[in-house]
Amino acid sequence: MKMLKKGLLPTPVTYRTVIHRYCQMGKVEDLLKLLEKMLLRQKCKTAYNQVIEKLCSFGNLQEADKLLSRVLKTASINDANTCNMLLESYLRKGMPLSAYKVACRMFNRNLIPNLKLSDKLSKRLMSEGKSAEADNLMLRFVERGHLSPQCE
Repeated sequence: MKMLKKGLLPTPVTYRTVIHRYCQMGKVEDLLKLLEKMLLRQKCKTAYNQVIEKLCSFGNLQEADKLLSRVLKTASINDANTCNMLLESYLRKGMPLSAYKVACRMFNRNLIPNLKLSDKLSKRLMSEGKSAEADNLMLRFVERGHLSPQCE
Protein backbone atom coordinates (compact mmCIF):
# COMPACT_ATOMS: atom_id res chain seq x y z
CA MET A 1 0.00 0.00 0.00
CA LYS A 2 2.89 2.34 0.77
CA MET A 3 4.35 1.67 -2.67
CA LEU A 4 1.05 2.44 -4.36
CA LYS A 5 0.58 5.64 -2.35
CA LYS A 6 4.06 6.77 -3.42
CA GLY A 7 3.17 6.12 -7.06
CA LEU A 8 5.53 3.17 -7.48
CA LEU A 9 4.42 0.57 -9.99
CA PRO A 10 4.29 -3.06 -8.87
CA THR A 11 6.70 -5.37 -10.68
CA PRO A 12 6.27 -9.09 -11.34
CA VAL A 13 8.44 -9.72 -8.26
CA THR A 14 6.17 -7.48 -6.19
CA TYR A 15 3.13 -9.43 -7.34
CA ARG A 16 4.72 -12.80 -6.53
CA THR A 17 5.90 -11.63 -3.12
CA VAL A 18 2.58 -10.09 -2.10
CA ILE A 19 0.60 -13.10 -3.36
CA HIS A 20 2.86 -15.57 -1.54
CA ARG A 21 2.71 -13.72 1.76
CA TYR A 22 -1.04 -13.10 1.81
CA CYS A 23 -1.82 -16.69 0.78
CA GLN A 24 0.59 -17.99 3.39
CA MET A 25 -1.25 -15.97 6.04
CA GLY A 26 -4.65 -17.05 4.69
CA LYS A 27 -5.74 -13.46 4.04
CA VAL A 28 -7.29 -14.05 0.66
CA GLU A 29 -9.96 -11.33 0.86
CA ASP A 30 -7.36 -8.73 1.82
CA LEU A 31 -5.14 -9.96 -1.01
CA LEU A 32 -7.92 -9.61 -3.58
CA LYS A 33 -8.63 -6.03 -2.49
CA LEU A 34 -4.95 -5.15 -2.73
CA LEU A 35 -4.58 -6.91 -6.08
CA GLU A 36 -7.39 -4.86 -7.56
CA LYS A 37 -5.58 -1.67 -6.56
CA MET A 38 -2.28 -3.00 -7.87
CA LEU A 39 -3.84 -4.05 -11.17
CA LEU A 40 -5.21 -0.55 -11.70
CA ARG A 41 -1.63 0.74 -11.60
CA GLN A 42 0.20 -2.03 -13.41
CA LYS A 43 -1.41 -4.91 -15.28
CA CYS A 44 -0.32 -8.45 -14.53
CA LYS A 45 -2.12 -10.96 -16.75
CA THR A 46 -1.22 -13.88 -14.50
CA ALA A 47 -2.01 -12.34 -11.09
CA TYR A 48 -5.06 -14.50 -10.43
CA ASN A 49 -3.32 -17.55 -11.88
CA GLN A 50 -0.54 -16.97 -9.37
CA VAL A 51 -3.05 -16.65 -6.52
CA ILE A 52 -4.77 -19.93 -7.43
CA GLU A 53 -1.46 -21.76 -7.80
CA LYS A 54 -0.23 -20.41 -4.45
CA LEU A 55 -3.52 -21.31 -2.73
CA CYS A 56 -3.20 -24.83 -4.14
CA SER A 57 0.33 -25.12 -2.78
CA PHE A 58 -0.95 -24.10 0.65
CA GLY A 59 -3.90 -26.53 0.38
CA ASN A 60 -6.59 -23.84 0.33
CA LEU A 61 -8.55 -25.36 -2.56
CA GLN A 62 -11.90 -23.85 -1.68
CA GLU A 63 -10.55 -20.30 -2.03
CA ALA A 64 -8.69 -21.29 -5.20
CA ASP A 65 -11.89 -22.64 -6.71
CA LYS A 66 -13.71 -19.37 -5.97
CA LEU A 67 -11.20 -17.50 -8.15
CA LEU A 68 -11.37 -19.89 -11.07
CA SER A 69 -13.97 -17.83 -12.95
CA ARG A 70 -11.62 -14.81 -12.96
CA VAL A 71 -8.92 -16.94 -14.54
CA LEU A 72 -11.17 -18.60 -17.10
CA LYS A 73 -12.19 -15.27 -18.63
CA THR A 74 -9.16 -15.23 -20.90
CA ALA A 75 -8.89 -18.98 -21.58
CA SER A 76 -5.15 -18.87 -22.22
CA ILE A 77 -2.46 -21.54 -21.88
CA ASN A 78 -1.60 -20.08 -18.47
CA ASP A 79 -5.22 -20.55 -17.47
CA ALA A 80 -5.14 -24.18 -18.58
CA ASN A 81 -2.00 -24.78 -16.53
CA THR A 82 -3.59 -23.17 -13.48
CA CYS A 83 -6.77 -25.24 -13.89
CA ASN A 84 -4.71 -28.40 -14.23
CA MET A 85 -2.93 -27.54 -10.99
CA LEU A 86 -6.26 -27.13 -9.20
CA LEU A 87 -7.56 -30.34 -10.78
CA GLU A 88 -4.47 -32.22 -9.59
CA SER A 89 -4.74 -30.69 -6.11
CA TYR A 90 -8.33 -31.91 -5.83
CA LEU A 91 -7.23 -35.38 -6.87
CA ARG A 92 -4.48 -35.43 -4.25
CA LYS A 93 -7.02 -34.40 -1.59
CA GLY A 94 -9.33 -37.24 -2.64
CA MET A 95 -11.98 -34.94 -4.12
CA PRO A 96 -12.58 -36.32 -7.62
CA LEU A 97 -15.99 -34.67 -8.11
CA SER A 98 -14.47 -31.25 -7.51
CA ALA A 99 -11.69 -32.12 -9.97
CA TYR A 100 -14.33 -33.23 -12.47
CA LYS A 101 -16.12 -29.87 -12.13
CA VAL A 102 -12.86 -28.05 -12.87
CA ALA A 103 -12.35 -30.20 -15.98
CA CYS A 104 -15.91 -29.45 -17.13
CA ARG A 105 -15.40 -25.73 -16.63
CA MET A 106 -12.23 -25.98 -18.70
CA PHE A 107 -14.05 -27.71 -21.55
CA ASN A 108 -16.77 -25.06 -21.39
CA ARG A 109 -14.09 -22.42 -22.04
CA ASN A 110 -12.49 -24.49 -24.83
CA LEU A 111 -9.51 -25.42 -22.69
CA ILE A 112 -8.36 -29.02 -22.73
CA PRO A 113 -7.46 -30.59 -19.37
CA ASN A 114 -4.25 -32.56 -19.13
CA LEU A 115 -5.00 -35.98 -20.60
CA LYS A 116 -2.95 -37.98 -18.07
CA LEU A 117 -4.59 -36.17 -15.18
CA SER A 118 -8.00 -36.68 -16.74
CA ASP A 119 -7.33 -40.39 -17.17
CA LYS A 120 -6.36 -40.58 -13.51
CA LEU A 121 -9.50 -38.62 -12.65
CA SER A 122 -11.66 -40.93 -14.76
CA LYS A 123 -10.28 -44.00 -12.98
CA ARG A 124 -10.86 -42.38 -9.58
CA LEU A 125 -14.43 -41.49 -10.52
CA MET A 126 -15.05 -45.07 -11.67
CA SER A 127 -13.68 -46.46 -8.41
CA GLU A 128 -16.11 -44.24 -6.51
CA GLY A 129 -19.10 -45.38 -8.57
CA LYS A 130 -19.34 -42.18 -10.62
CA SER A 131 -19.26 -43.89 -14.02
CA ALA A 132 -21.53 -41.29 -15.70
CA GLU A 133 -19.07 -38.51 -14.84
CA ALA A 134 -16.08 -40.64 -15.90
CA ASP A 135 -17.75 -41.46 -19.22
CA ASN A 136 -18.72 -37.83 -19.80
CA LEU A 137 -15.16 -36.69 -19.16
CA MET A 138 -13.68 -39.07 -21.70
CA LEU A 139 -16.48 -38.36 -24.18
CA ARG A 140 -15.54 -34.69 -24.15
CA PHE A 141 -12.00 -35.61 -25.18
CA VAL A 142 -13.36 -37.76 -28.01
CA GLU A 143 -15.67 -34.94 -29.17
CA ARG A 144 -12.69 -32.61 -29.43
CA GLY A 145 -10.55 -35.14 -31.29
CA HIS A 146 -8.08 -35.73 -28.47
CA LEU A 147 -9.02 -39.40 -28.03
CA SER A 148 -10.19 -42.05 -30.44
CA PRO A 149 -13.34 -43.90 -29.49
CA GLN A 150 -12.47 -47.44 -28.51
CA CYS A 151 -14.77 -50.41 -28.76
CA GLU A 152 -14.38 -53.06 -26.11
